Formats: sequence, structure tokens, C-alpha cells
Amino acid sequence: MDSGCSYHMHPKKDYFETLKLKEEGTVLLGDHHPCQVQGIGTIILNMFDNREYILKDVSHVPDLKRNLISISMFGNLGFATKTQHVVLKILNGSLVIAKGNKDKNNGLFILDGSTVMAHASTTRNDINKTKLWHNYLGKGQMHASWFRIVKEIWGEAATTVARLINRCPSFELNYKTPMEAWHGKIIDYSNLRVFISIAYAYVKEGKLEPRAVKCVFIGYLDGVKGYKLWKMEKGRGKCIISRDVIFHETKLGMLEEQQMEESSSKDHVQFEVESSAHSSKIDQTKNSEETIDGALSSVGVIGN
Repeated sequence: MDSGCSYHMHPKKDYFETLKLKEEGTVLLGDHHPCQVQGIGTIILNMFDNREYILKDVSHVPDLKRNLISISMFGNLGFATKTQHVVLKILNGSLVIAKGNKDKNNGLFILDGSTVMAHASTTRNDINKTKLWHNYLGKGQMHASWFRIVKEIWGEAATTVARLINRCPSFELNYKTPMEAWHGKIIDYSNLRVFISIAYAYVKEGKLEPRAVKCVFIGYLDGVKGYKLWKMEKGRGKCIISRDVIFHETKLGMLEEQQMEESSSKDHVQFEVESSAHSSKIDQTKNSEETIDGALSSVGVIGN
């Protein structure tokens, strides 16, 4: 029980009776360390007198080391607080509904009671935005399935990792991104997509030809609007650049072994650019984004 805590917070999902998963920003702890709020719900408290109370509007903060009950939130609901020596009581009129004993080490009041474990009834959007954002900026966690991608695409994977590192908040930069510290402006994340997710690129071919081609998203461009895509169609082991793309970011696309074998004999991957102004082919080995000095050793993703 904490008088300086603005919200009820609990780190363990299993203790929520109901839980609505959604992005709720971050909370700052006493040491100014930010923790991400991943949902809001209710938990049941078993008090000192064996009565059970439902605690509403509890924030789910997985990075916390302990659950925190906000005394100020009780005050906002009309409850009174009373402190006697090392005992804190929360009163509803003359009825004591909760009490806690002061911890000598940290000054917090430890609730005289317990949290009842429950199986949370969670609600979420069709696409979990929190997970998507983690995938957008998941810079260093190379998924084991990536090894199935042909060797030529690994250059694009390394370039994408460097790009994302430069766009992730850094603890040593006061939680600014390296790009923000370098250029002095906030980074635009609107064009971020999940690496190796399924993408359908619009193609301008004959009227009777398909209007879209199935691809895998493999990277970004600098100075040119568009995305680097790897065609998944059989017998077409090559990359294209397209601006008209529909992404299915919850699905990761893998190339078939036959395509991998067909592509393994190529020394370089060349890109076809839609715009005539960029009609020259681009060699993959010439496209790499350098990581800003010091960024690699000091990256910390907020909420990761």
C-alpha cells in the first residue's frame, strides 16, 4: 500500500479476475524507471477478516517487482485513511475495510491480506497492438525461422536491425532514440512494418493478369518511398520495390525450399524499382545503414 502511487498496479496476469489488454502508456517508478502498462482490469483481495473485496481499475504492469495499492485512489472514492504508529487503516465510515503494517526497510505498508488468484477473462482487439509494436522494434531477437530465408536476404536483415536500433530509446540518451539525438527531431514510426511478414504488392500488368503478387517484407529504403519485398511466387526468386503494398503483419512468410535452392546460385540480389526515376537496379550489398556511434551498447527498449 503506497501513498505515493497514483494507480493500483499488479505485475502478474494470473491474479486478474477480468483484464482488458490494451496500451495504456507507461508509469514512472520512484527511481524514474519507466514501466509499460499492458492492460486494465479487476482483482479480488482477501482481507484480514476473510472478506473479499473487488479492486477495480488495476493496471497490469509486468515489469513491477511487487503489486502496489494506491491509497490516493481510495481517497478519490470517498474512503478515509487513518495511521496509528505503524498501522494504516482504510475506512468506509466506521468500518475498516483494509489495513497494512509498515515495512521498516522501504516505508511501504504491507496489506494484511492476500490477492486471490484468478483466471482472467481477457478481451483484446483482433490485432494485439502491443505485440505488433514489439515486432516492429524487435531489433535483436532473430527468430529461429529466419534461418530458412535464403542467404542473400541476410544482408537486408542486418540492415533492418541497424535501422531499428537507431530508432529505439536508449537509457544513456535519456530515453531518446539515437536518431532523435543525432538529428534533433522526433522519429516517425508510421512506416514501420513487421520483418518477414506477408505483403501483397500491387502490380501493373495486363487486364487478365493478377493485380497483386505475394511477397515477404524484407526492408526499407532511404530517400525513396517504398518497401523492399521478396517475391514468394515459385520460380521468381528476386526482390522488388513497391509503394502500393498491403501487409498481413500477423503472418510471417517463409520461402519454399525449392525457391531457396533456385536463389542460392545467385551472387547478388537485384531490385526492380517501379519509378522510372529509379529504374537502375540496386545491388543489395551497397545498401546498409550504419549504426550511430555508441548506440549498439546502450540500447534499451522501453517496455521490452
